[in-house]
Amino acid sequence: MAKFIDSTANISDSELGEDVRCYRNSVVSHSKLGCGVSVGNDSNVERCVLGQHVAINRRSYVNDSIIGDYSYAGINTTMNFVRMGKFCSIA
Repeated sequence: MAKFIDSTANISDSELGEDVRCYRNSVVSHSKLGCGVSVGNDSNVERCVLGQHVAINRRSYVNDSIIGDYSYAGINTTMNFVRMGKFCSIA
């Protein structure tokens, strides 16, 4: 599967792994996204490290955080200065 970056997404100063998906109006800046990461519509990811197959659902804000592999953030989730392990869910 190839990367999908919506034309309205804003990606800056970030490293993207394979199969990354950034949807409508998403913002990713100063971050490292692992393989298979998904950033939902209207979400912001700033100064973060996201492991493999992490899902950040729509309208979420993740800042200054480290999220482990296969973890999930639900709709309208805000995470600031978080260290989340692998296989975790928060909403």
